Amino acid sequence: MTFSSFAFGLCGLILLTSACDTPHRTWTTIQVTTDPPGAHCELIRGNLNLHGFDTPGKVRLDGSRQSTVFVCAKDGFKDSIFVLRPITHSFSMKNLVLPMGGVISATSGKDNTYDETVSITLERSDESR
Repeated sequence: MTFSSFAFGLCGLILLTSACDTPHRTWTTIQVTTDPPGAHCELIRGNLNLHGFDTPGKVRLDGSRQSTVFVCAKDGFKDSIFVLRPITHSFSMKNLVLPMGGVISATSGKDNTYDETVSITLERSDESR
């Protein structure tokens, strides 16, 4: 086998395996409820406040290797913190042929998703008893 045929074959293999990969992130819609309902929650990932919403509600998160933190508050209740960890789904056909692709997907988090339901309980504060 000559070097040029080897290089041509390697290029073909890379093109074939890249076609198995999805160039976009995975999005998950999450139904968030609190007990009691009517709390205001802020979503934080890393150092970024993603957005806030009132419960019950739905949020849409893109795949990430980082956890997402829900900080929920309601008058008369203590603030509650819930950490949503990503679920990794980084197996694809490219991982069999070109294992480095799976490593790249896993470190970027683009193949990660989250649980589709989150339930957060808030405790009454001492002042409201």
